[in-house]
Amino acid sequence: MAFFIPGPTIVILPLMFIAGVLGGVIWILIPTLARAYANVSELITTLLLNFVGTLLAYYVSTGPWLDPGGHALGTTARVRHDVPEICGVPCIGPAAGDPVDRHRRRAAEFHPLGL
Repeated sequence: MAFFIPGPTIVILPLMFIAGVLGGVIWILIPTLARAYANVSELITTLLLNFVGTLLAYYVSTGPWLDPGGHALGTTARVRHDVPEICGVPCIGPAAGDPVDRHRRRAAEFHPLGL
């Protein structure tokens, strides 16, 4: 079972974003409705949903989406994709050359004592 939908990247990327947002909305509805109707602490509910999410991701990656030709446990099939470019620069993710990302790397190398 694969959820690969062929089509132009410029259409598929926004659809993936919208699907992710809808998935997040559905995921957060569980603790929201539990708090509203059963007075259950959202802190406990969201902490316990971390385990559910981890198990769900493990099940999907080792079950329905498992690559039959893969040589490692839990590998999924590779999906071919094209990254849209503007003037030769990829326009998604960290590969876009985000100037803030360069500052983050420098901050990660900061040593408080100068050692």
